[in-house]
Amino acid sequence: MKKTLLAAALLAGYTGTALAQNSVTLYGRITPAYVFESVKLNDTAASTLNNTSGTYNQFSPASGYVTGGNNIGFKGVEDLGNGLKVGFKYEFGFNGQTGVESDQARESHVTVSNAAWGSLELGYGYTASSTILSGISPVGTSYGVMSAEDAFSVFSVSAGNQVKYFSPSISGFTVGLSYSFKGAKATDSGGAVGEGDFGTSNKNRLMVGGLRYANGPVLLAAAYTQLNPNQSEAVSDKNIKNWTVGGTYDLKVVKVHGAYGQNIDGIFEYDNSTFGDIKNPASPDVNPADGIAANIRTNQWMFGLSAPVGPGKALFSISQLKPGGDLTLAKNAAGNDAFATMTNFGVAYEYSLSKRTSIKASYGYATNYAMISGLTVNQVGVGLQHVF
Repeated sequence: MKKTLLAAALLAGYTGTALAQNSVTLYGRITPAYVFESVKLNDTAASTLNNTSGTYNQFSPASGYVTGGNNIGFKGVEDLGNGLKVGFKYEFGFNGQTGVESDQARESHVTVSNAAWGSLELGYGYTASSTILSGISPVGTSYGVMSAEDAFSVFSVSAGNQVKYFSPSISGFTVGLSYSFKGAKATDSGGAVGEGDFGTSNKNRLMVGGLRYANGPVLLAAAYTQLNPNQSEAVSDKNIKNWTVGGTYDLKVVKVHGAYGQNIDGIFEYDNSTFGDIKNPASPDVNPADGIAANIRTNQWMFGLSAPVGPGKALFSISQLKPGGDLTLAKNAAGNDAFATMTNFGVAYEYSLSKRTSIKASYGYATNYAMISGLTVNQVGVGLQHVF
């Protein structure tokens, strides 16, 4: 109640007008954390990354490491009657240890919903695939290299200029669809941004469809994501695609998590609000797990466990990302294969001090991290999370 009143007062102060929403809530999460990281490059990785072989250690603050980020936002809903509701959400991220705000909103959208036909969301936010696949990974985007996010980037993908629809749940089944009309300004043949992008074919368009089944201890999900690059890109004839299936089964004492998927002609960025550029994976300085690349394929899988232990929860995750297509042809300056199968795994424990505050700790390990052959990463992290 106090949060609702505070949010209403803050918004009223900004607008100078009365609020029509039935409720407006201020919410957020702050998670200061510290991480010790050891990164080892053998001669192959050093050549690929144009660096010096050896082991590099650092201990540093890593705000949001144990949760996937800090955020603060406003959300509200207005009841229009006859089962029709209109809601809004605006959320942005920030660094919990420096106070620096993100230069981009995490979510910004309006939703129209009705129990009879579902919900329609307009604006910037997570794609339908991210919602469909939510809960499949035991750790989501948290805990650095332990997370399966490096193998399954579609677990958390955002897009702007988006229309997203979710059907009501029918016998446990829910359908999700989303379409991003224009993820970024196109470039003309001269490279100028924002020129000559009137044609639909000259816009980056993101299309997503998925099906989710949740009933009792069973959760099953399948999603398909496709990016059609604008015609000015050198590889515009390639449509970047991903399909992913996964699920969980709750045995009460432990929950089992699993997923399998494939990327075709590229890998999606975590944040596709601008969609980045199409990259050439044959270039040894390109990290293929960090952006969109053409003419490549990958296969990925994940297995995980989560279980209540004492006043908290224990987590385990292991995943693999196997390179294919042009990635298998890429050589570094020394003539060795630049990319190899990434395997990352880890364990974490989340100790609850209260309903809103918890201490979290993890250990993660990755070989051939980001599919860079010969790159090994060890991470130990601990953080304090408070939600409000």
